[in-house]
Amino acid sequence: RDDPFTHNDGRTVHLLRADGTIPIFYQGVKYNIPLAMFLPEGFPKQPPICYVHPTPSMIIKPGHRMVDGSGLVHTPYGDHWGYPR
Repeated sequence: RDDPFTHNDGRTVHLLRADGTIPIFYQGVKYNIPLAMFLPEGFPKQPPICYVHPTPSMIIKPGHRMVDGSGLVHTPYGDHWGYPR
């Protein structure tokens, strides 16, 4: 779907957004983590922008190495994105 996205500099643009979940296992229990992925204006030269969208009963672990407090996901793959590969 087409959704508004506000960049850090305050610009709001409409980007293609995909929502879904990714399964993780924590202490033997499966959790489906809700995600939103946006394709930026410069895609595929720029990587997708992914956010964890926790449900009201979920929290983002403070200091998580891959997810900041706003839910923005940082991965080595995204941080070293290259096009074309």
